[in-house]
Amino acid sequence: MSIRNVLRLALCAFAALSTSVRAADTEPGVWWEHTIQAEMGGMSMPATTSKSCMPKAGIQEPPGAADDRCKVTDVKHSGNKMTWKMVCSGPEAMTGTGEIVHTKDSFKGKMSMHMPQGDMTMKMSGKVLGGDCDASATKKQVAAFQKQQAAQQEQSDKTFAAICQQGVDEMLFRLFAPPLTLCKDKAAAARACDRLSTRDGYLAYRKSAGSDPELPGMAKKVCKTDPDSYREKLCVQVAKEARGLETPDDVLEFLGDSCPDEARALAKQECAGRKFTGIPPAFRKVCVEYARQDLGAGNDKGQGASASEPQDGPAKKAVKEKAKGVLRGLFQ
Repeated sequence: MSIRNVLRLALCAFAALSTSVRAADTEPGVWWEHTIQAEMGGMSMPATTSKSCMPKAGIQEPPGAADDRCKVTDVKHSGNKMTWKMVCSGPEAMTGTGEIVHTKDSFKGKMSMHMPQGDMTMKMSGKVLGGDCDASATKKQVAAFQKQQAAQQEQSDKTFAAICQQGVDEMLFRLFAPPLTLCKDKAAAARACDRLSTRDGYLAYRKSAGSDPELPGMAKKVCKTDPDSYREKLCVQVAKEARGLETPDDVLEFLGDSCPDEARALAKQECAGRKFTGIPPAFRKVCVEYARQDLGAGNDKGQGASASEPQDGPAKKAVKEKAKGVLRGLFQ
C-alpha cells in the first residue's frame, strides 16, 4: 500500500460519512475532529488528527463510498452500528470490511483491508467540535484530490508504457528481468522476446548487449531461451537471401555483424581474386574481413605446420603468402 493510497482512503473515510449530495450544492455541516491510524505488517503509522466539516445529518454512508475506484456492498445498519464490505480496483487492488459505532457527537470504527502486499487495519475515531460550516466543501476537496490522483496515475501509466516500449525497441531486457523489473507489462516482455527472433530485433539486442555484458543472461531469463539460438536460426534464414555480389545491403550487414561462418562462406565464394574497386561498396566490408581473418590466422585446414616444424617453416610461410595474395587481389 502506497502512502498515496493511504491518504486517499483517509480523505474518503471522512468525506463519505454523509448523505449523497452534488459537489456544487451547499449542505449544512458542523466541525468535527477526527483521528486515523494505519497498521500494517505489525507496524503502526503515526496517527493523524485533523479537522473537517461533516453534515449535520450524521453518518449515512461507509467510508470509501465516495471513491469511484471502490465499490461498497453489503451495508448493514443495526442501531448505532454500521458494517460494510468493500472492493477497490486499480493498480493496487484490495478488498476489505469495516464497521463504525456512532453517537450524536462521536464515533469509533475500523477498516480491515487485504492486499497482495499484506493486510492493513485503519482505526478511526472522531468527536464534534461545534460551529456551523458547509459540508459540501469537504466533498469538493476530495473530488479535487481524486481528480489530481487520477491525472497523476494516468501520467504514471503513460511514463511506464513509454519505458516498456523503449525496452522493446532497444531490446533492453534488464527492464523486464528481476530484481528491479521496471516494466511489469508481460505483454511488452513477450513482444521483446518475439522481436528477438527478427533481424532488426536481434541487431538491436546486439547493440544493447555491447554496452551491457549482463544482457544475454537477462534475455535468457525473460525469454526462457538462449539468445544465441535466435542468432543461429536467423543466420540460416539470412544466408538464403544472399545473391552473390548483388546480395542486399541489409543481408550483408547482418551476415557481417552476426554470422561469421555464413559471411566467410560467402566471401570465400565471391571475394578471392577480385579487385577492390570491382566489388560493390557494401560487399567490401565482408571481403576485407575475410582477408583479414586469413592473414591473421597463421594456419589453414590441411596446411597447418606440424608440432616439430620451426615457427617460420615452409608451411606457415605458404599460408601467410596465400592470405597476402587475397589482400593483394582485393587492392589491385
